[in-house]
Amino acid sequence: MGVEPRSARGSVVNTGDGLTMVEPLGARLINMDCVAVAGHGIRKGNSSQHTKPQCLTAYRTTGTILVNMAGKRIVNETGTDAKLVDAMSKAGRVFMLMDEAAFDAYTSSAIQRKYFTAADKEQWLKENGTGVTAFAHGDSLKEVTGRVGMDAEGLEKTFEAYKSYAAKGADPEFGRKVTVALSDNGPYYLVEQCLRYSTTFGGVQINKKLQVLKKTGKRSKAYMPQANWSAACSASIFLRRVSAGQ
Repeated sequence: MGVEPRSARGSVVNTGDGLTMVEPLGARLINMDCVAVAGHGIRKGNSSQHTKPQCLTAYRTTGTILVNMAGKRIVNETGTDAKLVDAMSKAGRVFMLMDEAAFDAYTSSAIQRKYFTAADKEQWLKENGTGVTAFAHGDSLKEVTGRVGMDAEGLEKTFEAYKSYAAKGADPEFGRKVTVALSDNGPYYLVEQCLRYSTTFGGVQINKKLQVLKKTGKRSKAYMPQANWSAACSASIFLRRVSAGQ
């Protein structure tokens, strides 16, 4: 997956289905092959679902950490979206490691927000890491890593290291504000996180006065921009773009 920097300032409007109507009228469309990529996603069938608020709450109020298949942390979990996306794009499969209290808080909030259902949760727990949506669990770190093929020794070292960071109140690896550690007692959960297409950068081009431009570069008086301002908003959040064909 190739990514390239994008300015936080933009001049693109995304008008959704209306794009198929305005292009024949002479509107200039730009960045139609580019979309924003974000982390904090779980796979659901052929699509993905973000649970970002739940992930951030888990990181900020519990000892939840994000690890790769070697059992190592890859980023400051409470840092910027751009750094998270960069780290995840290089790491391969990544998982949130949670204890029971963190997992219960994460799932109950996600269910309440209708990101997934209680039935979904039970099905994914039953599959125990073997399905499309990986909600692996085990009574010990060794057991839960075995469910997904993660390096158990690597995760145990990371677990102990992060516990020492919590005791000192400092994270020398990534600079995360450390408040608490994961519980010494299981069960433990590994919830796989994936990169996901978030919002499009493509749409109708506008000028500094928010006026739609024609293909000739002149202002069009035929219509006004509407819907979400993808480049102006999304670029300031993710600072990334990826070609939809990559």
